[in-house]
Amino acid sequence: MAMNGSKEYFTLLIALLLTMLCSCGRNAKVMDEAERIVEQSPDSSLALLSTVDRYSLSKSDRARYGLLFTMAQDKSGVDVDMDTLIRQSYIYYKGEPETKYYGLSQYYMGKYYFLNDSTTQCEDCFRNVINNAKERGDVDLQCLALEKLSRSIVLSNTKQSIEYARQGVALYKTSKTRKLANIVFYTLNLAFSYAMDDQKDSAFAYLRQAKGMLNSKIDKVVIADVYYIYSGVYNYFDETDSALYYSCKALEVMHSDKLLISYAFCLQKSDSLEAAEKILRDCVKRCSNQQKYTLYMDLCKMSGKRLFDKQHSDDIDSLDKYTKMYMLDLYSYKGKYFEETINQGRQLERQENAVMVRNGVIFFIVVTVLLLSALVFVNHSKKKALHAQEIKYMQDQYEMELESQRKEKEYLEKEHHLLLESKNKQIALLKNGLFERLELAKKIKDAKGQSSHIVINDNDWNQLHSLLEGGEEYFVSKLKERYPSLSNDEIQMCMLIRIGLSNEDMANIYCITVNSMKRKLYSFKEKMGITDKDQSVRNVIQGL
Repeated sequence: MAMNGSKEYFTLLIALLLTMLCSCGRNAKVMDEAERIVEQSPDSSLALLSTVDRYSLSKSDRARYGLLFTMAQDKSGVDVDMDTLIRQSYIYYKGEPETKYYGLSQYYMGKYYFLNDSTTQCEDCFRNVINNAKERGDVDLQCLALEKLSRSIVLSNTKQSIEYARQGVALYKTSKTRKLANIVFYTLNLAFSYAMDDQKDSAFAYLRQAKGMLNSKIDKVVIADVYYIYSGVYNYFDETDSALYYSCKALEVMHSDKLLISYAFCLQKSDSLEAAEKILRDCVKRCSNQQKYTLYMDLCKMSGKRLFDKQHSDDIDSLDKYTKMYMLDLYSYKGKYFEETINQGRQLERQENAVMVRNGVIFFIVVTVLLLSALVFVNHSKKKALHAQEIKYMQDQYEMELESQRKEKEYLEKEHHLLLESKNKQIALLKNGLFERLELAKKIKDAKGQSSHIVINDNDWNQLHSLLEGGEEYFVSKLKERYPSLSNDEIQMCMLIRIGLSNEDMANIYCITVNSMKRKLYSFKEKMGITDKDQSVRNVIQGL
């Protein structure tokens, strides 16, 4: 009963441990699935990751979660303008350069620095990505880092920017997983770098190359980007009509505020201020305060050119208003950032404490299970050893008993053998004595010519009785028990038959003829219940 209770307790502990491990395993499976689909379906990946309680994750899983969430956001078109998640991954994987997550965390941290104008930090991150991806043979990630590094230094070091952009194009063409849209993208970046270095011919050569790759199967976003860059480069070289043409081509492919603002900028440069102002005033309704600040800068310039005092004054007031709102947003953003950072630190501290408690509980359960297992094993081993000793003791006792019985049997057999030998010797002596006396009686009979017989006295009968009754024979007792109707004389006659005297010898003892002795023996058949004609009294007596 106690053993069954221990088993139930042991099973309960195992079930609890497995439940906790399954909970940890579920989060790992969700993140595995999110990582698998992040390239093709980043929105679905974000939905999966939102089901994970990141504050219950371990430190390593938390770093992986932050990286996957940032990747999914980036591929969904959301800029990485907050580093609360990616910084955790960046710090954690900084010490694991041998993993693929090192390069990815450096890349997305670099993108964050790039979006926040931290040029030096982003360059360091992208260079780390390039070196690490090269060591691991990750061509795609190396090309992404080269493109971002080229863009980050395009204003400060155009020659180096061109070199990085050229390396990115050449390297990506060797990738086994290359895609036409990405080749177009890297080629556009190279064209833009040449434009920033005022190498007009090279810039347009690569723009034409990118345009020549377009086909009906390619995504319209890529086509719009080609025309958008075309327009930007023409604007940069003050070819307003061409810039306006390609800006219109981009809007024919798809509509977006980015393309509309680019089109308004081209209209402004071609002195179509009214149309440009109308587009910008329409876009400003949908923009964030930061974008409104930028747009009102352009609107002020346009209204100033038209010298409409009232409109110019209103635009300056709006610029002042949205400048303040933008600054408020900026401070609010920073305040929220610091607040979130502080809250995150507190949450991480609580999480780490919870993880420590959970790990402590798991450790305690594991140790308890191991101790119980050890106790059960030791107890079982002791019982097994004790049982083995008991079995050995019983076997030894049994063997000793068998040996004792064997020796006793040998002794009894020996005693019985000696007793039989002694009895047989005595019977033989008695028979010899009787035969001698019978022979003597015969000789006297022959010498005198008259009858003579052997007299068997009581001592002889007693001696013969003892011999036939002794040992394990018990002849007389058996005879009396089986044939109770026999008289003492008849029993004595049977005793003579038992020791092997013939009818003639018995006739001499009883002083009768042989035929009379035969008739006498025949009469025994009725008393002894012998019905078989072929069965003689002598055979029955010898068979007892």
